[in-house]
Amino acid sequence: MKSFKEFVSNRIINEEQKKEASDGDWKKEYVKLKKGFIPPTNMRPVVQAFLDSGSIPLTDDISKTVTMPKKSLFLVGGPVRDFLLGKTPDDNDLATNAKPEQIALILHSAGFKLVVNGPKWNLPFNPKIAGKDDKKKYYLKGRDKSGKSFVVAAIVNGEKFDVATFRKDSNTVNGKSDVDFVDNPHEDASRRDLTMNAMYIELTKADGENNKLYDPTKKGYHDTHSGTVRTVGKAEDRFGEDKIRILRALRLYAKYGKGNPLDQDIEKSIPNFKDLDGVSYERIRDEFLKGLDDKEIDPRKYVKLYDRFGLIGKVLPGVSVRSEVPVKLRDKKDRFLALAWMLQDNPIESVRKVLEGPGWSNYERDMVCYFLNLKEFDLDSLSDLLDGRKMLGVTKEQIRAWVELFDVVHGGKVHTPRRMWAKRLRTFSSFQPKHDELIGWNSRDDQGNPTRDVHPEIVQSGLHDVEPHFRKSVLNKINSEKLKKAFAAAEAS
Repeated sequence: MKSFKEFVSNRIINEEQKKEASDGDWKKEYVKLKKGFIPPTNMRPVVQAFLDSGSIPLTDDISKTVTMPKKSLFLVGGPVRDFLLGKTPDDNDLATNAKPEQIALILHSAGFKLVVNGPKWNLPFNPKIAGKDDKKKYYLKGRDKSGKSFVVAAIVNGEKFDVATFRKDSNTVNGKSDVDFVDNPHEDASRRDLTMNAMYIELTKADGENNKLYDPTKKGYHDTHSGTVRTVGKAEDRFGEDKIRILRALRLYAKYGKGNPLDQDIEKSIPNFKDLDGVSYERIRDEFLKGLDDKEIDPRKYVKLYDRFGLIGKVLPGVSVRSEVPVKLRDKKDRFLALAWMLQDNPIESVRKVLEGPGWSNYERDMVCYFLNLKEFDLDSLSDLLDGRKMLGVTKEQIRAWVELFDVVHGGKVHTPRRMWAKRLRTFSSFQPKHDELIGWNSRDDQGNPTRDVHPEIVQSGLHDVEPHFRKSVLNKINSEKLKKAFAAAEAS
């Protein structure tokens, strides 16, 4: 039985020889960047591992010198787009002509260790197993529909880098494909969604500038700088492969569109796929929230896009959604405030029900419902509102921002339609009753320690003989009145 190194030696060198001529063609077509990409510190060990891949021995026979053909590594997709626009990339997506098992060997040879609690991966060599204190690790991340692996995650000092093998997708349905590996970025680009996400920077230096940009569609560089959002090839083909790409296209259009009209090919294709049948609700929700949370996206434009194409009901089904959102949400960037504003025309129980659906957390549901409860501020609920504020961690700034969303600007002046409500909520935002303003069942001594005596106010009310299970309601009634008086004093001041 051949060892892994012998297998790689026989198979991979043949592949390299066959494709050597074609490699030369695509490598000639690149844009030389004036300012190159410098890998951040944690990415450098991954880049260096690939730069050293050509020295990895592939045979144990000391009489022969057979090493792995050097593998290329590229920064790809969104990180390239963001770098060209002068932004710090949020993601660390990398692509390579190395197969997943080769990626593993390259990382292994550079001192990376395998994470064993990840997906099971039967490597044809003996990997070193990572401990919790190891700084350089890797594991198998992505598989296709048939179980074939194609993405490896490399971790350096806790930061993750996805390293994917160049591939073309076949039999793609709702983002799930059968993977066929390819050898260069030009073939890999054909499966990507948008031209601005189909560019590659070759990483030939771990700690210096990398200046070679490959733009296989010949449109990505121009589209990125002009704010043109368009698909790689026909929109109908790309959306047919994965309908979630409709939402991604709208999000990136809202972010990078620069006021340009939406690409006509995208415009005409969306109605054919807007049912989003087969796409999980969690993916729909997550994609929508990415745009809602993005500091560079105007929520007014973003929500109107969803509404215009009849997609808002896919995110928040079965409820009325207010698509006209205040300009202040662009600056606040608080998903709880935004969702509460959009859902305010519904009974709270209806809102609670829709946010109990898949993908939503209890915290998201409770935060949105909390702000909706504040819309009808009731002094009788003061104790519950104070408890909820503390439990959820609602800030003074959030409450005041919620009030300001209802302000109306007219003639250059700000008008507050519900002045008493706004005043009360602003008071409530910083209202905190003092500890000695409320009572417990037992009185306290001069040092503040509880005694065995029932609190004098309870005795005066003639309620000290009630059954234990009624004591909480007695306390709540007395403290509710105390809270109202304390709140009225704060409001007056």
